[in-house]
Amino acid sequence: NEGLKVKVIGNTDATAGEEYNQKLGMRRAESVKEHLVNIYGIDAGRLSTESRGEKEQFAKKIRSMNRRVDFEIQADE
Repeated sequence: NEGLKVKVIGNTDATAGEEYNQKLGMRRAESVKEHLVNIYGIDAGRLSTESRGEKEQFAKKIRSMNRRVDFEIQADE
């Protein structure tokens, strides 16, 4: 769907400090965006990035499950 816009959201576990995790989440999101653009040819203008760092923990006992990227479909304005 070439009209679709997607936000790529980087997440981390809570192992490091909040500031570090915020930056790590952004690097993670930017890396995935770069991959989607360079490997799959998706228009970079359709993708935005955000970091939520350690704010949205998915699993408390399995930290690696929090090291992830989520995709959020952006509503038409």
